[in-house]
Amino acid sequence: MPHANALDWNNIYYFVTLVEQQTLTATAEILGVQHSTVARQMESLENRLKLRLFDRINKRYLLTEDGKRLYQQAREIHKNMLVLQRIAHEQTQAMHEVVVSVSPLLGQMILAPHLAEFRHRHPNIRLVLQSTSNLSDLYQRQADIALRIPSPEQGDLVVRRLFNINVRLYAHNDYLRSYKESEWRFIGVKSHGILEYLVDNLLTNCTVVLSSNDFMVIKQLIMQKVGISVLPDFYVLPSDNLTAISLPGKESVFTAHLHMVMHEGVRRSPNVRAVADFLVEKLAQK
Repeated sequence: MPHANALDWNNIYYFVTLVEQQTLTATAEILGVQHSTVARQMESLENRLKLRLFDRINKRYLLTEDGKRLYQQAREIHKNMLVLQRIAHEQTQAMHEVVVSVSPLLGQMILAPHLAEFRHRHPNIRLVLQSTSNLSDLYQRQADIALRIPSPEQGDLVVRRLFNINVRLYAHNDYLRSYKESEWRFIGVKSHGILEYLVDNLLTNCTVVLSSNDFMVIKQLIMQKVGISVLPDFYVLPSDNLTAISLPGKESVFTAHLHMVMHEGVRRSPNVRAVADFLVEKLAQK
């Protein structure tokens, strides 16, 4: 018969999520419950342990020293329970679903050429490609694996660099024939990351007429001779009639890195591991 003060799995699950999110509202949104439910779970956990786990500062819940010590153990229990639930779920299904979060461009140009082979080799895994640019889907368990260019800094994410992506300025050949260099117009990149910073520096003192955060849109604008902009080399085909150019005194090539990212709690799942191993086999630079 369970001890009256035995810990509840929900106590630990809510506790770890609240530590990561820091507020009741954010935690409740991820867990799909009322914020009062989260508060009751934390009150129950503190009463069972007879410890104060959080300092409440405004709306934020910050760990006390006792809370920090407990969190390290709770996080391991949390990860192990997720793995247990995942494996148990997989064993009850004929098809095992693995969700890969990837931008539409990377999905089209990098993943799509390998999907037929993956389907042949892993007929019992249903691969779901989810087009998004956010890492939050990993924390909310909406994706098992993410392919991202920026390298995440969170300590509980497992990150593997796959390959380098060279990005440079491209112009349509008809555009170059129609306009002198002094008449060139440019298309900016709004990526909210290091690439945007590099492109902004590259185009200093240039006339930027449009900006986009989508390379598919940017390429269409280049093809329509609206202006000149940067593209990843892998997205430029011989039939596109594009030419790589450089600006005087400016860096002509930027190198970004594609990373495979997983939450620690799911990487031990056999099916997630199979997908990750396939991605490394096909995409990682030797």
